[in-house]
Amino acid sequence: MKKRKTKNPARGAWLLLPSLAGVTVFMLYPLGKTVFQSFFSRLSGGRFVGLKNYSELLSNGAFSVVFILPPLLLYAGAADGLEEFAGEQYLKMR
Repeated sequence: MKKRKTKNPARGAWLLLPSLAGVTVFMLYPLGKTVFQSFFSRLSGGRFVGLKNYSELLSNGAFSVVFILPPLLLYAGAADGLEEFAGEQYLKMR
């Protein structure tokens, strides 16, 4: 296949700019702002508390039961099922 040469090699970068701007505005900025705000306490008037919010969250037993355990079990089950399916397909190919 013949390779096409472009007149402007920077054209690809220009074509990516709108997509990168959208990702930055709608994903990276809100994520950064959320992480920044998590270091402050809204209950005490916006006082800087550092990693205290994270330590309280991870030490809360309900958080572990609701947000860590179910996805862990789901991923383990999906991995086991995928291994069973892919293992059978692999053996059929040989």
